[in-house]
Amino acid sequence: MQDKILTKFLWLYIICATVAACFVYGIIAKANGDNVEHLHSSWLIWQGYVPYRDFFQHHNPLTWYLAAPFVALLINQFMIFSIFNIFSILAVCLMVYFQCRIMLVNGGKKISALFLAACVVTSYSVLWALNFRPDTFMYLCLFAGILCLCRYVREKALWLLVMSFLCFFLAFMFTQKVLLNLIVPGSFVLYWLLKGNIGGKDFLQACILPVLLFAVFAAYLYYNDALSVYWYANFPFNARIPDIFEHNRITFPPREYFEFYIFVPLGSIAAAYFVWRGNAVERMISFMFVEEALLRMFYFSAFLHYSIFWLILAMMLTVMFLDKIPVGRKVWAAAG
Repeated sequence: MQDKILTKFLWLYIICATVAACFVYGIIAKANGDNVEHLHSSWLIWQGYVPYRDFFQHHNPLTWYLAAPFVALLINQFMIFSIFNIFSILAVCLMVYFQCRIMLVNGGKKISALFLAACVVTSYSVLWALNFRPDTFMYLCLFAGILCLCRYVREKALWLLVMSFLCFFLAFMFTQKVLLNLIVPGSFVLYWLLKGNIGGKDFLQACILPVLLFAVFAAYLYYNDALSVYWYANFPFNARIPDIFEHNRITFPPREYFEFYIFVPLGSIAAAYFVWRGNAVERMISFMFVEEALLRMFYFSAFLHYSIFWLILAMMLTVMFLDKIPVGRKVWAAAG
């Protein structure tokens, strides 16, 4: 009985938080630089311009190509920015679904996965969807790829590894910064490959589609005389950006964002525990959390929303930790 009440409450909370986010960020909030930048890039592509060659950009282009038909359809609508912000919020909700599935694949309880969703889909956590930006879709594909990877290690179904590598490639095509986030999952792939958890033949077959798609992308840029500009804009240029923002680094959010100061310390404890006694999935998320903390503290953290991924990983680790320790098990047992 208690379990049903708590489940209904969490679902109601998630729905209300999502609707509130759509209203606040989709209707009330005004467009800013990110919205204008990426919707304008989509519009230019719809007009036949080639990114990097015909106009400056320093992100990978999948966001603009996917959005271009919708921008063309909505270009004369006053609410165009609101509509695309709501698209972003819905993408965040789908990302949360993949996070919860990772927990369930790892043996977590349904009530704890629902609790994770309720934690993430709060006004502050959805802050990164305030703007229509590639990062949201990049992290969506990243978590989808991690889910498929974790399932492959357990089920040994080739299509799961193919989908995992494809999702990682799509994350890269949204924005190249995911290469930093892929260091840890990529290291685990190599470790599992050496240990035999990933078959060599499966690995090679899973690489075929991303390699072919990247070759097509590179050929498209080369054919349009944009490959060299793409390289300099997306890699050497971006590598210099942290130096520009060094004077106003935002390592930690303001104190009023209390969620950060609750979950990040708890997530740090959970990460330490999982590195010591966790399984492969828990260790992967833990090392991703540690890497993200190092990136934010010592590399690049120009704006408040840069800390969102750090926070969401902390929330994942905290809830996974509650599933493991006796106190957490008692909490879920009491709820049931």
